Amino acid sequence: MQPYVRSGTNHPDLQRVENSLIASFQSIITNPLLNSPTLKKAVVLTSGVDNIVDHGLNRPINGWIIVNKNASADIYQSTTVNTIPTSSVILRTTNTATVSILFF
Repeated sequence: MQPYVRSGTNHPDLQRVENSLIASFQSIITNPLLNSPTLKKAVVLTSGVDNIVDHGLNRPINGWIIVNKNASADIYQSTTVNTIPTSSVILRTTNTATVSILFF
């Protein structure tokens, strides 16, 4: 999404409308969940080990959401230090599962 560009008007009512639009758009533009998330499908996570998953954001993640899984499993971020946070996340799971993950 592109930022709103002011029209350059000197009319006070239009300036107020533009200020409201800018505030509204800014809240959307800066929301990491809406700003270029990536969806990784069919990610196999193996129980009991660190699973390194490429997130594709080219920056550290703000968060992730499991949007689909084929087994009952708790999935959580590993306590292992991630040396490449701009490209991957390290996940662990309580049960082997194939999942889809939305990274933002």
